[in-house]
Amino acid sequence: MRVHIIAVSAGGPTGICFAAMFPDRVASLTLQSAVTKPWLKPQDKEYKLGRHIFKPSVEKKTWNMIALINNILPRTTFKLMLPSFSKLRFSEIRERLDEKSLEEFRKMNNRQRSYSGFLIDLEQSQTDYTNELRSIRAPTLVQRSKNDSVVPLTHVEQAQSCILHAEANVLDS
Repeated sequence: MRVHIIAVSAGGPTGICFAAMFPDRVASLTLQSAVTKPWLKPQDKEYKLGRHIFKPSVEKKTWNMIALINNILPRTTFKLMLPSFSKLRFSEIRERLDEKSLEEFRKMNNRQRSYSGFLIDLEQSQTDYTNELRSIRAPTLVQRSKNDSVVPLTHVEQAQSCILHAEANVLDS
């Protein structure tokens, strides 16, 4: 059986490693705003904050607090979280945001739990995946929004330069 892999954001390294280690089992690989090379460094404020608020003894409380605020003030929560997803200003997104979308965002936040996953993501983001990328033979689509504020465009460029026949697509969204 061959699988289609979709690796998103800090899950990029997992998809990259799977595709590199099991080429006969991969039908295609999609890297969506995926980390493809060293990313956050231990001295970065986001790295330090993430290690603190997502450590196992605190992680559940962090998500519960976000859910509580999210249920009371969903629009405010969205506005506060927006810079962690997009370079667009809230006023630009508000025009496209309907109540159903806001409700889906609220529900998504209420389901969030990272357990140790985010800490694993931080550790994996310290690794150079150049060799793994070069060994990928599956058809690969590398996508990112031009407004992504999390994973820099250089990660798309890294994947496209290393994966034979990779197709890159920078979305205008």
